Amino acid sequence: MKGKFLVVTAALVLLASQSKADPTIPYPNAGTEAPTNTFTAPISGVIDVWYYGGLALDTDWVSVVDTTSNTSSAWFFDNQTTILGTEIADVLSVNAGDVLEFELDNTSPGGTILTSIPADNDPVYNYAYATPWTGGYLPGTLSVDLPTSINGSPVTFVGMEDLPASSPDPPLSPYPQYDQDQFLYADVSPEPGSFLLLGTGLLGLAGLLRRKLRA
Repeated sequence: MKGKFLVVTAALVLLASQSKADPTIPYPNAGTEAPTNTFTAPISGVIDVWYYGGLALDTDWVSVVDTTSNTSSAWFFDNQTTILGTEIADVLSVNAGDVLEFELDNTSPGGTILTSIPADNDPVYNYAYATPWTGGYLPGTLSVDLPTSINGSPVTFVGMEDLPASSPDPPLSPYPQYDQDQFLYADVSPEPGSFLLLGTGLLGLAGLLRRKLRA
C-alpha cells in the first residue's frame, strides 16, 4: 500500500508541475511562422542542452553552429530515440557575443537541413521557434528541474520544424508546429572544477620551478 501511495504521489506532483507549464511552450500558434530570433552567446563558455521532446514521423537531429567562429557541434537529440530530460554537456565552446544558429537535419529520404536563420533556407523560412524558459520540470521527468538561468546565462526553449506552412496536413494540426525536435539550451561558463584543476596544475608547475632553482 505504501508503495502505491508513493507512486500516486509522484504522479500527482508530475501532473501538477506540467499543469503550471508556460503557455508559450510548446509553440502556441500552429500554422503561423514564428518570429525570427537572433541567438547570441551572453558569456564565454560552453553550450549545454536538454531534450524536451519531439513529435515527428521523420527522424530529425539538431546541432548548434557558431557562425562567428565557423564551428559547429556534432548532431544530437535523435527525436525518435532520445529519452526525455536527457542532458548533453559541452556540445560547443563559444565566446561572448558570438552569433549562434540552430540546424535541424531531416534524415528521411528527400529530407534536408533546415536552420534558425531564414536567409539560409531555400525558400526563405524560419524553422526555429524560441522563447525564454520560465523554470520547472521537463516533461516526463521529476529529476530534471531547470531554473530560468544558469551562472547568469538564460535558459532558452527551442522548437524546430521540418516542414513549411505550405505542407499538407489535417486542418486541426496545420504546419508549422515547431515540435519536431524540442530542447533547452544555456551558454554556461566552465565548471568550478575546471578552474580547480587549472590552479592545481599551476601550483605543481610553480613547485617544480622552485625545486629546479634550488638545485
